[in-house]
Amino acid sequence: MFSSVFEYMKQRKRDNRNKRRKTERHSTYESAGHAADPLLPPKKLTWSIKRFKKTKLFPHRLIEGDRKPTNAELAQALKIAEGFHYFGHGKVVVIDEDNPDQIIAIIEFTKVEDLTLSELNELNIIARFIHKFKQFVNAVNEASRSWGGYMWMVGWRKGFEAYQLAGVYLNSKKIEAAKDDYDSLMRSSSTPSNILGKLFKGVANIAFEKNRELMKMNSIPAFGSLHYKDPLNKFECSPNLSFTTGGYFNPPHKDTKDAQDFAFALFLPTNKSDGSIIASTDVYHVKGGSFVFPNYRIGINL
Repeated sequence: MFSSVFEYMKQRKRDNRNKRRKTERHSTYESAGHAADPLLPPKKLTWSIKRFKKTKLFPHRLIEGDRKPTNAELAQALKIAEGFHYFGHGKVVVIDEDNPDQIIAIIEFTKVEDLTLSELNELNIIARFIHKFKQFVNAVNEASRSWGGYMWMVGWRKGFEAYQLAGVYLNSKKIEAAKDDYDSLMRSSSTPSNILGKLFKGVANIAFEKNRELMKMNSIPAFGSLHYKDPLNKFECSPNLSFTTGGYFNPPHKDTKDAQDFAFALFLPTNKSDGSIIASTDVYHVKGGSFVFPNYRIGINL
């Protein structure tokens, strides 16, 4: 009899502890990440509690800096990354085990076939805008920012530092050769800017509002703004947009000069010819494509 009561009390204590931790997790999520709309049905969340563990995918960087890895070094990094845990569906909230108030990532997956016609149209506006804009900007090719594939930047400089001029990422020669096309594209840029902001808000509305407040407080323009003094539109929350293709990958890093705590990333399957979103009936294959958090040994399975 005593043994049964003892086991019951142990289980009750565990249940109460788990309930308390669950409440604390939701409190962190709603204060720093996303406050759910009480008028909408709640989304099921998967909680992932991960401990920080320093992981060097490319140890050669300790001595040789951001040199592009050799094929052997890259193969070794891929082998290490095979042991990571990858998320591939639903909505996942990743929290630091030793610092439960710190959200590492909020990840949400949506299948192409589950998109409404309106959602698909909005994603196509973003994808086609990005595809067209490539001709007016140079690809980033510094070793510290790119080891393979292509990355472009649209909008205002990411780093705003004292005594440095604000500026935009542009290729003046290419713009000169197609002024009308560039002008038309720039005048449409507020639309994809607002769509991206709306998507960000849908995933993490608290983080979205914090980004907007930071921009308002410091008079930072959105990437769709034609002038640095333009006010922010309803959903604008970022001064620039970076986009990648062609198996892009870069050195693992942390943007230490970012004032914003969260960045919004969107992964889209697109056609190379025109940038449009692939149809749900199309056959396509993604090679590689993993986005990883090495120090937490997790990744997003694309």
